[in-house]
This record gives sequence, structure tokens and C-alpha cells, in this order.
Amino acid sequence: MARETYNPIFSSKPYKNSRFSRLPDLPAPGFVNVLTFGQNGIGSTGTPLLISDTHMPTKQTILAGKYDCQTLIDIRPYSVSFDETLYSVDHNYTFQLTMYMTVYAEKPDQVLIYRVEDTAAAVQRALRPGLQELACQRGMEETAKLRQEIVDFVNRTPHLNSGLCLSEVSAQLRPDQRYIKLQAGIQALHDKKHYETVRAGIAEDLSKLYEDPAKQVFAELAAGHITPEEAADRLNLKGAANFDEAYRSAEAFLRMFKEAQNIGAGSPEFLDQSADQLFSILLSQIPHNFQGNTLILEDKSGKNPRLAPPED
Repeated sequence: MARETYNPIFSSKPYKNSRFSRLPDLPAPGFVNVLTFGQNGIGSTGTPLLISDTHMPTKQTILAGKYDCQTLIDIRPYSVSFDETLYSVDHNYTFQLTMYMTVYAEKPDQVLIYRVEDTAAAVQRALRPGLQELACQRGMEETAKLRQEIVDFVNRTPHLNSGLCLSEVSAQLRPDQRYIKLQAGIQALHDKKHYETVRAGIAEDLSKLYEDPAKQVFAELAAGHITPEEAADRLNLKGAANFDEAYRSAEAFLRMFKEAQNIGAGSPEFLDQSADQLFSILLSQIPHNFQGNTLILEDKSGKNPRLAPPED
């Protein structure tokens, strides 16, 4: 499908060719006047006659050709682009190609003979077989390589039989959207597997680094190896001898919670949920016979503890 195109056949009109008729007008710069005999575009001598702003054939030459039609051809360069769908090596996926180039009518007589009225369509028809031949040798993973091969191919064949000349060639090549979605899904699976592996490795390293049993419990909780209930049973604040001991334990849990967030030992959502459950259970375990003590529930920002010792 054409994105940018133009019609190089600017105008056409009859020409009265006789000894007493005036010579055709010289065309403006950027145009060529093509004299032909009849609608087939071929003069009686077999060759159309070209008139440019710098060249006018003799009256005798024009009479000899019996030319009776003059066609003005635009030979100025224009930007042309088009889209093409190309099958890959397995025919299951397609490449989406957009070609960009500069085109001009190098041989105005050939442009007229081929009746080129849509430049982009003419170029696309000429290049399509070669482009498809290149594409059917490549898979989706070779998109970048194929793009360069396409540009090189067009640069090697700039002169078309239709009289057009190509230059300043570039191409945009996109793999099949279905392939892109498939690769995104595969990558998501790999990322998830990598995340789980890293999380498990961090938890294992934490467990090895921390000799304190309480820290080991928290590392296992962050890794998802134990539930908040199991963690609370192993931490067990019920046995705290006094409020200070319970306070220090809870404060340590808060520090471990922040450390786990900082090193990525679990997703933030998972850590938030696990921490909420764990702290609720631990708070319920603190003996209620501590006198003059205050329980304070705060957020998990780490700025304030969940427990505060008694005020003097």
C-alpha cells in the first residue's frame, strides 16, 4: 500500500504534425515533452521523441516520425514510500516492511510506455519478488539483518525497467505482532523464574548469615518458606520475662522487616501482608500482666515502633 506517491505523467494532448504547424513548446525546467504516434506511445520510427528545456529536435525529425501526441513528463525527484507484507522462512509469521526512497523519471519515454501513473505502486511491483525472496530466508529473530539486506538489494538495483530511478533508500522492518507477544510472554516467564530464584537465594543467604534464630525465622518468612503463624510460634513472645524484653524483640522484627524490603527479599505486597499478620499474632502473645506499659500500633514506615516502653 502506498504511503507517498505521485503521477509523473503531467499532461497529454494531441499534436498537429504538418509542414506548416509550429514546433512544440519547450517544456519548463524539470519536465520533458515526449512526442509519440498514437496511443500506444510508440512513434512510427519505433522511438518516442524527447524535447527538453535545452533540446528541441529539428522540424524534419518531427515530421519524419509522424508524431501526433505530446505528453509532458515530470522528471523532478519526489519522496515515495509504501508498505509491504513479507512472509518469513516458516510462513507462520510475516514481516511488516515500510520502504522510503527518492524517485524520479530517469527515462521519460519508458515511463510513458509503461504508463506509470502511480510511482509507488510501480516501484513496489518491481521490487516485490526480490524482497519476498530475501524475507523467506529469514526468521523473526533476524529482523535487523533482513532490514539491511533489503536496503542493500534496492541500492544494487536503482534503475527500473519502467524508467524510474531510485535513490536515498531506507527501510523500516517490524516483526509479526503475534511473535512479539509470544516473546513477551516467554520473557515474563523467565523474569518470574529469575525473581523466584533470586528471592530464594537471598533468603538462603540471610538464613546462613544470621546466627540469631529469630533472624533466621524472619528470613524464612520473607522467602515464603513458612507462614506468619509458624513464624510467631517459633518467635513466641509469650515467654518474655518483662516488657523490655518483648519491646526489644518487636523492635528487632521491625528492623528485619525494613532490611528485607531494602534487599528485595520478597515482593513488597508479600512482605506487607506477612508483616501485618506476624505483628498481629506477636502483639496478641505479649503478656497482659506487664504493669504501666503501653502498646502502640504504627505504620510499617520504620520511623515508629509498634511497641513503646513505659514512660517514666
